[in-house]
Amino acid sequence: GGGGGGTSGTGASPTTQQRQALNRGIPIASQRLTDVFGCGNMYSELNSQNNVGPGLNPLNGHDILAGMEFVDDSGSATCQGINQRGMYAYPGESTVYLCGDINDFTSSDLAMLFLHESLHVAGARERVPGYPHTYGYPTSADYSGYVRVRCNLW
Repeated sequence: GGGGGGTSGTGASPTTQQRQALNRGIPIASQRLTDVFGCGNMYSELNSQNNVGPGLNPLNGHDILAGMEFVDDSGSATCQGINQRGMYAYPGESTVYLCGDINDFTSSDLAMLFLHESLHVAGARERVPGYPHTYGYPTSADYSGYVRVRCNLW
């Protein structure tokens, strides 16, 4: 997800399991940006819509993925709020916070999650329950579905 409030944790280096997940998911995400027609256009397409925020970073998806910094945030209140498994990012910030052992996700799901978070790194905002100022934005499920369709990640 990406958009609501929360507290960030210690910013520790990713765990061994999290690094394994990065090593499985990032190459697939990068490959889809190159090989699947429409996947790499997500950023410019969302940038033309007014419901995702003030405008996404114009960099291409490869540059955004390459600039993402990953930290283990497993002990944070935000991670506890997403059932201690997954990841989140704040719009326009390059840090992606990893929650728990994400290595048991499939490679396809990991690629989808990394691309989903890359949209937030690029600036896309998300509807977060309990934060009324975000209610005009797409939900986390909306972004995940969009990435799955655009990047053929099933």
